[in-house]
Order: sequence, then C-alpha cells, then structure tokens
Amino acid sequence: MPEISLWAYHQGFGTICRDARLGGGDKSKLGYPEGTGQGQAGWQMAVKFANARDLANQLMAGLKTPAFFCGNWVRDCDPIQRGEIKRLAILAHGLMGEVLINGPDKLPLNVKNISDFHDDLSNIGLFTDKGSTILFMGCLAAQGPRGTELLQAVSGIWPGRNIVGFTTLGYRHPGAMARSGGACEEVGMRDTDSITSMLPGQSLKEFDPYWSDFSKLPWASETSPHAKVVLNGVVVRWPVSERAMPAAPAGDKKSKRPPSKGLHPVQGKH
Repeated sequence: MPEISLWAYHQGFGTICRDARLGGGDKSKLGYPEGTGQGQAGWQMAVKFANARDLANQLMAGLKTPAFFCGNWVRDCDPIQRGEIKRLAILAHGLMGEVLINGPDKLPLNVKNISDFHDDLSNIGLFTDKGSTILFMGCLAAQGPRGTELLQAVSGIWPGRNIVGFTTLGYRHPGAMARSGGACEEVGMRDTDSITSMLPGQSLKEFDPYWSDFSKLPWASETSPHAKVVLNGVVVRWPVSERAMPAAPAGDKKSKRPPSKGLHPVQGKH
C-alpha cells in the first residue's frame, strides 16, 4: 500500500502546485519537515477544496494521484484508496479553538458545532492510515485550553491519528514560494513565535527579513516549536508557549489547564 502525503488547501489560498514535490521533483534531496526558502519538502500532491464537505466528497469520489505516482507522464494515476494517506495537511485560516475550514464568515470547526462536521471529518479520516499525522495548517487554532479541547474533540473522530495544531501565527510568503514560471506556489507554512493580535488586513511583513532563517521561522510540522499534538484525546506534545499539563476530556470545564499566553486571536495572513 502506498504512503501518500497530501496537502489540502482552502481555495482562498490561491493556487498551490498539484505536484507538491519541492520544485516539482524534490531535487534538493531534503526530507520532511525540512525545506528551502521556496517550500517544504516531503509532500507529494496538493488538492484545493471549498469547504469540509467538498474535501470529503473529492476523496470519496476517487481523488486521482498525479502522473509521477505510476511513472505515467501523460495521464493521472489511480485514485487515493482508504488508508493510504500517511500525512495530511489541511491549510485553512484559524482562530483560537477554531479552524475556518469552510472559509471566512462560514461555519467554523469548533467544539460547540463539531457534530455538524462529524460525517465529513469521518469520511476524510477513512483515507488516512492508522498512526498517520493530520495537521491543521493555520493560525492559532490550537492556542490555549480552547485549542486543546478542539484537538481533543477532533481526535475522537480520528482515533489513532496524531492531530496537530499550532498556537501561533503561521506565515506563507507568496512571492518567495512561487514555483519557477509563477503558475503555482510550493506547499508549506512557517511556524512563527507571534502570539499577538492582528487586525484584519494588517501586514505580516515583519517576518520577511527572517525568511531565510530556518531557526527563527522553521517550516511548520508536528515537531516545530509551536505545534500541539493530540493522540486519542491526550496531549502528547505541548508547544513551547504553553506549560505541559495532564490533558482532560474535551469539554471538561473543571479541568485545570494552562492559561493561554496569547492575546486575543485574529485571523492572520498564512
């Protein structure tokens, strides 16, 4: 059975290269989660979605893999089968305890309405392997107790999977990440240390001078500094910005969790 790494991204992020291998062929020989100043290595294919239902439907209908999967440089290869995705990224904007998977101003994924997303998330999860990693690539969604509860709730739908969210702003640099020719962008998101509020439309160009500094702006992954990881409802990795505490079941209001050190969350440019 193949082990597929799929980068799914909301349509609000423009066009990301369907052949998600770094540079279209990963000639750098880097491995995930490393990358260059252009993008992150270790991904194979990318797919655009409009909302959670759309992503689930594309997988259920048979999402074909790019030609390089089978060495056929003319036609697409076989569709992704259940259990074949080893690593899945879902790129969508976020707020503390929320993933805007349906887009801005649409129903967000959070603890209160997770039942509305149950069927779509379950169908998406069917295509991931047990033991796989699913990353919500976006700003702030895992921040604080609300972020922890969200990851725990999603973990209930995706048992046996490592569910990853980030407690700080994520950043993508469209210009630097453009593939040669400019028709599409490379995959990847940088993990920043910014936990301050952002105003809508405010520039994140403060990060641009550090774009080549991977120690300050590493490519986001389950091992980057501000990643929070939940497995079967338990936090198995805390970010550097939060104090580790024993995890409690989602919705347990009596549990004592570490207070968020972030300010009021807002949607940042990813």
